[in-house]
Amino acid sequence: MPQISKSKLLLWGVIIFGAITSNAQQAKSFISGRIVDNSNGEVLIGAVVFDKINNIGTSTNDLGFYSIQVKNYPTQFYISYLGYKTEIIKIDSITSILNIKLSQTDNKLEEVIVHGIDTKFNKSQTSSFKLKKQELATFPSLASEVDLNQYFQLTPGVSSGGDGNSNLYVRGGGHDQNLFMIDDMPLFHVAHFGNFFSTFNADIINSATLYKGGFPAKFGGRLSSVVDIQTYNGNINEFKGNLTLGLIFAKLFINGPIKKGSSSFLLSFRKNTLNYLDFLTTDNIDFNFYDVNFKLNTKVNDRNRLFFSLYSGNDLFGLSLNDDTISHIQNRNQWGNNAASIRLNHIVNSSLFFNLIVGYSEYHFNEYHLADINYGDNTESVYYENDFYSEISDVFLKVNSEYTILNNVKLSFGYEGNAFNFNPGNAHITRQYPGMSNIDEDFGYLKYSSFENNLFGELNFENTKNFFGNIGIRPSLLVTETNSVFSFQPRLTIGRSIRKNLDIKASYMRVNQPFHVLTATSSGFVTDYRIPVLDIAPPSLSQQYVFGINYQLHNSYELSAEFYTKNFKNLVLKKPGNRYTLDYNTWENTIETNGRGLAKGIELLIRKKEGRLTGWIGYTHQKSTRIFENVNNGEAFPFDYDRPNEINFYTNYSISKRTNFGFAWTYATGIPANIPKLYFTDTNDRYVFIYDGYNSSRQKDYHRLDINFNVKGKKNGSWNFSIINLYNRRNTYYYEVFINNNKPKINDYSLYTILPSVSYKLEF
Repeated sequence: MPQISKSKLLLWGVIIFGAITSNAQQAKSFISGRIVDNSNGEVLIGAVVFDKINNIGTSTNDLGFYSIQVKNYPTQFYISYLGYKTEIIKIDSITSILNIKLSQTDNKLEEVIVHGIDTKFNKSQTSSFKLKKQELATFPSLASEVDLNQYFQLTPGVSSGGDGNSNLYVRGGGHDQNLFMIDDMPLFHVAHFGNFFSTFNADIINSATLYKGGFPAKFGGRLSSVVDIQTYNGNINEFKGNLTLGLIFAKLFINGPIKKGSSSFLLSFRKNTLNYLDFLTTDNIDFNFYDVNFKLNTKVNDRNRLFFSLYSGNDLFGLSLNDDTISHIQNRNQWGNNAASIRLNHIVNSSLFFNLIVGYSEYHFNEYHLADINYGDNTESVYYENDFYSEISDVFLKVNSEYTILNNVKLSFGYEGNAFNFNPGNAHITRQYPGMSNIDEDFGYLKYSSFENNLFGELNFENTKNFFGNIGIRPSLLVTETNSVFSFQPRLTIGRSIRKNLDIKASYMRVNQPFHVLTATSSGFVTDYRIPVLDIAPPSLSQQYVFGINYQLHNSYELSAEFYTKNFKNLVLKKPGNRYTLDYNTWENTIETNGRGLAKGIELLIRKKEGRLTGWIGYTHQKSTRIFENVNNGEAFPFDYDRPNEINFYTNYSISKRTNFGFAWTYATGIPANIPKLYFTDTNDRYVFIYDGYNSSRQKDYHRLDINFNVKGKKNGSWNFSIINLYNRRNTYYYEVFINNNKPKINDYSLYTILPSVSYKLEF
């Protein structure tokens, strides 16, 4: 497709903005405020405010804020949110701040539809999927632990890595190309225990939105997707909490007022309780993890709110071996995230909202190997120790403003600065081998730093002669120790309502990523190493084009189809055979650079969003390839997680007020694999394997059925029963080539078969 020039983009913006404002009347007044839950003070995200007299409406943003222009008084506001009683407020005279409280309905199973109110706001966003909290709560889950990433893995355009992999592979992109934000704080690594579970505790999630394309201009720094998570603020009226005990997890969640009605706290803690891996082998396996979320929220006054947020999580996986000949062998991997921020929400006036956040986020990884061998036959002993450590950190500042020009025209603008520090990896290695010189030294890669400046602005418009869309720019300047790189990063979405419930839309975006990730896999265990932008490895780039059709039926059903093309440039890959934690070579000998990628696909979705029965059916057909000059003879090869066909079916049914049932079924083409086609023996009787190109084979097709059943007691307790892989499918975890009876054989390893689990939650 042709490139969109900066001059054409600017011209389009002038023409569209002129068309929007040419017929606009002068603003009479604006009313703004927050919409919250009456019982606990939590903000309601996506609540609808409809001015029935003036026939205009809007919805709350991710911080519960709304702004609406009122042209005539008196008027009536209808405020609605699924599962809450609709409030009708009569407004007789001009006012500027109106905070609104909604109460939950007695029967949450009934559909809440206010006739005459079109709740289909924010049509200008393409390629997004918003979390339904009711669905997440009943999602089938491993060890009864609801997982946000596995929920999103069932959506069209998102591929799973298979059993035991909670990473997201969005539209042909890698898991490292996803931006995860929790309360506006970025997290670099979002998986526990070798990617089995994500780091997000479902108990504290208020909203979560996955953007697969057409990112809002305020987001950048990743090539494939954005996951924007907002957590609860904490109950400002009374102390509440719950304790969950499961086969693998224990969780504690408490929240309550510090000063009733104006300030609150939230604390969640999650830790593994049972090291079940130790029961599956005679080896000594050490496995544990924890995560903590803490939040303070205070209402300074009607216009200002102040927040403090903290996240900390850590994992450890270790293996020790001892026998008569091996004195001691120990392998240990340890990794984790830490993040903290202070955030200010400020209502400047009834049409301008301001959000400021400053914080720190870091990810660290430690790999330790020890071999202390004493053969006991007068043979010299062997001692080897390697303690490897790598880290990335980000000190960030973000300023984001939302300005309501007219009810159908809003402007977002701001600044984001990121100060990155990289420790790509260093180690202390001690080696004492018979017949070799001893080593007791420090090895490693040079440390780096960089600074990224980002400005962003985006104009959103709705219902302009049946047109809608947004025009955004995100100019970025990345300053490294040896160079500086400027990128323009335009965003554009244009759509038109063909009928009231039928829309077509198209979008284009360009994004850069200011660091690279190298991935190594050993026996199914994936390890990531983050390295900076280098002169030989400039920032990675992606461009994405999307065309979509969306149909809404009675506000309950959504039918959509999207077609996309995504190009990648400046990709980086660890050289095959390079031992990143051992070789410590120059970057030229460590990484393949200047990689290119191409992903194309079609995504189909049918989703029911309201009522007793909710869920969706999704289908994805896609193809994703990579090209590196020194890999596969310079020819295109399938991306590691390319799955040409995927079908996902998820549904949840509320049987009664206290019981619900959910199940999820997925089918996908097997991911690429390197399996030898032929083999022969050389003159030394060693086997030589012949491969038909890089990633030329595939694992067998993947499919699995999971079910979930929740029963809430008459008092404060509830039970969760889950069965993962109900019909006992042995899906491939990884392949291994080995020699058996002097013949090469291939083992197909599965991670698990049928896995039942149960947990109990006590609310207090």
